[in-house]
Amino acid sequence: MNNFGQFKVKNHQNYVYHSYRKYHPVLCIYDAAIVYPDKNYKHTRDKRFAAHLFEYIVSGKGYIDCNGKRYTVAAGDCVYISKYCDVSYFADHDEPYTKLWFSADGALPGKLCEAMGFNDNLMICRKDLYGKFQRLLHILENDGFELERISKHLVGIMLAMFSDTTMGTNTYDSEEDTVSDTRRLKAYIDEVIYSAPTVGDIAKHFDICEATVIRHFKKEYSMTPNEYIKKQRLNVAEGLLRNSSYSVTNIAKLLNYCSQSYFSGEFKKQFGLYPTEYRDRLLQASERIKK
Repeated sequence: MNNFGQFKVKNHQNYVYHSYRKYHPVLCIYDAAIVYPDKNYKHTRDKRFAAHLFEYIVSGKGYIDCNGKRYTVAAGDCVYISKYCDVSYFADHDEPYTKLWFSADGALPGKLCEAMGFNDNLMICRKDLYGKFQRLLHILENDGFELERISKHLVGIMLAMFSDTTMGTNTYDSEEDTVSDTRRLKAYIDEVIYSAPTVGDIAKHFDICEATVIRHFKKEYSMTPNEYIKKQRLNVAEGLLRNSSYSVTNIAKLLNYCSQSYFSGEFKKQFGLYPTEYRDRLLQASERIKK
């Protein structure tokens, strides 16, 4: 079982695993931690304990000084830093980052890095790997190091990070792929609109972080997911008022509003009339057509 109690909280981060530098020739995970936002967070790697470093930026912004160059990282970025790099990293003063990270060494990460040409470089990419990082840290914290299990997760992260990337620069999935993924977000929202989904629900369904959901959705549709959900629920309500015999109370319940009065107030903001007034107008218009 994992034993890292004395390392649990240190330097603005929560250590979930520490191996006491026990080495395994195939793979060893030295440390794994969650860095919490703090403007004073800064670290310079000790070359005596160098290992391959993997990070996922959950929120905020930070900087990496590596081999004489400075790189900026932000929410949604994945970072790989070779064990051979001279590196310091620190949080932005105004938007300090939250990040998940772990350090690894051994033949497995070494050979994969070598095969993909990342022996002595820094790589930053924009990939939705929050769920993969989170699962790896969860296993280490709760079950400790199990070679076969951890190896599978590490390989999955490395293959996802290193595919179609450029060393030392921010790289992103193609614009076409991003648009396609964002449309999948929208389709999912439309599918579950009756349950009043939250950004957290969407992120969990697609196994990505909330910041990524918001960023991609707003870029494609010029509104946040919450703004779209609010608008779409009311559009569905308008359709039910027009085409069904459901009462206003039942429509509010069906669309998971906290109360009929809240639903009525939101409906008026979008359509200029309360639901009962809107339905009366529809009925009056229908009667005029019949005459």
